[in-house]
Amino acid sequence: MAKPTITYGHGFMHDCDSTTGWVETEDGQTAALTTDGDVFKIDVTISAGNHIVYYTYDMPNISSTTYSKALFRYRTSSSHIKAKIELVFSDASTQTILAETDSTVWKEGTATITAAKTIDHVRLYANAYVGDVYYDFILLHKGTFTFPFVSDSEDLELENNIGYLKVPKRQGNITQNMGADSPFIRLSGIMDTASAWGTIPGAYLMTVWAKTDVWQWLTTDLGFNGKVTCPHLKISKVANMDGKRQFTFEMRKYDLIDGADWTSYEDWMGV
Repeated sequence: MAKPTITYGHGFMHDCDSTTGWVETEDGQTAALTTDGDVFKIDVTISAGNHIVYYTYDMPNISSTTYSKALFRYRTSSSHIKAKIELVFSDASTQTILAETDSTVWKEGTATITAAKTIDHVRLYANAYVGDVYYDFILLHKGTFTFPFVSDSEDLELENNIGYLKVPKRQGNITQNMGADSPFIRLSGIMDTASAWGTIPGAYLMTVWAKTDVWQWLTTDLGFNGKVTCPHLKISKVANMDGKRQFTFEMRKYDLIDGADWTSYEDWMGV
């Protein structure tokens, strides 16, 4: 079973919810950048030339020594059009963190950023052919915490909001479907070693919980990989086991738009 992971220490995050600030560069292509409030769509048609288009965002400068990891999610409308992501440093050098690639299903990618650089710009590409490239987000962060051991449960709870309305003299309720709650994820267990969880048992979890980031990125083998908020963390002493600690870490899926707006349930749940 794969161990759950969660990001921490976000330096820069763009949720692809607004096109403001993104500057277009074209060479042989005509393109348009739009968003549905959660996902970018780069819609491309070929005119002539080298068939390249990219959008550049002048982000607040951050150090790659502190924020050394990149995480992103993308897909393409076909195998003929390619996604690509590039970082531009303050010394005008660049790093490709996503080489030209295609995927007709949503795919997450990671990269380690070149050390001792000041990150100045982000570029999102759509290359090679007519079609669409989609970006869900790009995140530059300090790292990812891997849960060393989950001895109890890993839970994914899905709950529909169904109202059962009472009507005078009616035999039976009127059933009203009012949508669904955000999926609820809970991890719990005994911390097996102090060093794996922090100098103080649970210190790394406290760091993740205490961050003011809009969301964290969680990976699990529960049938969910995605953006989460972290409302509740409980750490307690295990009875009759001096030095052992029990943890319960609760999370909720984070969405900017209605989950029903995704193409499929699998896309929405990140699987």
